[in-house]
Amino acid sequence: MSLLRYRNLLKHTVLVDIKLKYRYSSVGFLWSLMNPVLMLAVYTFAFDFILKSGIKNYTLFLLAGMLPWNFFSLAVQGATTSIIDNAGLIKKQVFPLEILPLATVFFNLFLFLMALIVLLPASFVFLGESPSLCLLVFPLLLLLQIIFTAGISLIVSTATVYFRDVRHLVEVVMMMMFWMTPIIYRVDTIPKPYDKLIFYLNPMTSFSLCYQSVIFSQTVPDSKTQLTAGAYAVTALAIGMLVFRKYKHSFAEIA
Repeated sequence: MSLLRYRNLLKHTVLVDIKLKYRYSSVGFLWSLMNPVLMLAVYTFAFDFILKSGIKNYTLFLLAGMLPWNFFSLAVQGATTSIIDNAGLIKKQVFPLEILPLATVFFNLFLFLMALIVLLPASFVFLGESPSLCLLVFPLLLLLQIIFTAGISLIVSTATVYFRDVRHLVEVVMMMMFWMTPIIYRVDTIPKPYDKLIFYLNPMTSFSLCYQSVIFSQTVPDSKTQLTAGAYAVTALAIGMLVFRKYKHSFAEIA
């Protein structure tokens, strides 16, 4: 409930972060639109004309998994130090400390949404198809990823207050998770000697498959994958809120 009462503070914090990011830029937040456009152009040239990936519309396949991953990875890594970087503030002001890691999540959500403004129309051009009804699933999928990312962010931001090496551990784990997530390869191409269960234990695998299904394949993700993503989201948020609320009263003293 306290977060609802301080929602304007959360909104203000996110807006400040956005303004700071583009403070000295002549075109401002339009860079958030130009970046995915450039990625689309470079990846199309590299993978469709030079490297010949073998997957039709590989650039679309790649970005359908890459952009959600970037949202998750950047949000979590940013949230990792959100408490200790604001140690002076939390010792002077009284406000829901959850705002600090959550502001990082919503800031990166903004960047993700800007990229989607480019990616979704581009998907119709690449596939030569009109918008499908499967896009109705997209808001739910996005909500689940926000919930999951918020939960993980609360966990790592808490852990970093007590163990400063967590920030470095998160970087290593993110690198491992990236290669264990079917972003640059299809999950059905995993060699038989490797158990696919290991890949599915990676939470981002379910989210990546859902995004690829909706954006790349223009189909509704299968119910098992959706339920798995939902389970990871709810579990992460529940644990994150429990851990954060249990230890946040000591942050001012330790951070």
